Amino acid sequence: MTTQTEFRDYVRGYDPRAAFPHSETLRRIAVCVQQLQKAQRVARTARYIKKFKGGQCVGIQLDMWTDTATHTAYADVTQTTCEDPEDVNGDSAELFLRSEIEKISEKVDTCLLHQLQRGVLYSVGLAGVKSKNPECKSLFRKHNRVVMLSRQSLAFGKALNIAQTKAGVPSQSILNLEVTATTRWGNQFKQVNKNNTLRQAIDAELHAYKQANRNNLEAIEETNESEEGSKVGTPVAAADIGLDLIDWHNSEELESFLSYPFDIKEILEHSGICTGSQAMTLLYDLKEGFCDSGAHLDVKEFPLSLNLIHRERVVKIRDAEDLSSIVTTARNVLSDELESRILFLLFVHPTHD
Repeated sequence: MTTQTEFRDYVRGYDPRAAFPHSETLRRIAVCVQQLQKAQRVARTARYIKKFKGGQCVGIQLDMWTDTATHTAYADVTQTTCEDPEDVNGDSAELFLRSEIEKISEKVDTCLLHQLQRGVLYSVGLAGVKSKNPECKSLFRKHNRVVMLSRQSLAFGKALNIAQTKAGVPSQSILNLEVTATTRWGNQFKQVNKNNTLRQAIDAELHAYKQANRNNLEAIEETNESEEGSKVGTPVAAADIGLDLIDWHNSEELESFLSYPFDIKEILEHSGICTGSQAMTLLYDLKEGFCDSGAHLDVKEFPLSLNLIHRERVVKIRDAEDLSSIVTTARNVLSDELESRILFLLFVHPTHD
């Protein structure tokens, strides 16, 4: 790999002074790391066997799921024992299990993360039998069509990359548009964020593509929502792909609306020190503060160019009364969804005489 020109250019994009070791040296390093990892696994397994050998063990499995009709969350705890102990550490097996369940109850991040994602999907109209935000759902469809074109048309996808290269973006920082899926949490924000960042390239290259393919009635194929479960896509004409000025204006606000739930998602999913109570505090602030109908929104304006220096975008405050109906509806729906999905019992509302 170190002899390939593409790889060398990629690494030197980070550090032009980078030197490359001999391939045999790299192989020995990889083998050494593999042997160390194997030795650690063997030692760890040996410690566990020594610790539990001859002792009574209880295994606990926690499973959670949600009734989509009522938004009620359920949990199932399964106890597995290596033997049939009458007691564990001096307590009955039942009491021991109860104490362990109480410990688990603090670790609610996975359940809360799922409820947050479902709430976000409902708020932007992408979940539910009937969309609660059809205007926002329509906007997402326009973003998705641009992404699908970049995947289904090699020429258009390549043109976006070339436009970034011409703007001075190094190869390792080239952005590719984001495909969304309901199982990929947070991808809705990432899709709109990337599309907004590359707006200049998308508008220019899409205009050129539509000029060259104005009679193409099957430019892309998108999911057929009218027939649930159908694998047959629906063709979309080239003329029906793209966003107008109002769509882009609304996309600025949509990105900003999705940014805070995405930040919370990242904390719950990747921070090993976020406790259940801290997660509840973040979600409570999202519901009561961020989703408040009178709250302003910090909106990132579009980049001045495709150059890397303009990816740090200017933030401006947009008052609540100036926000689009897409965001006001999304706020109301998300607030209601969080209220119905999560029981905020830990927060006492002050009363005034």
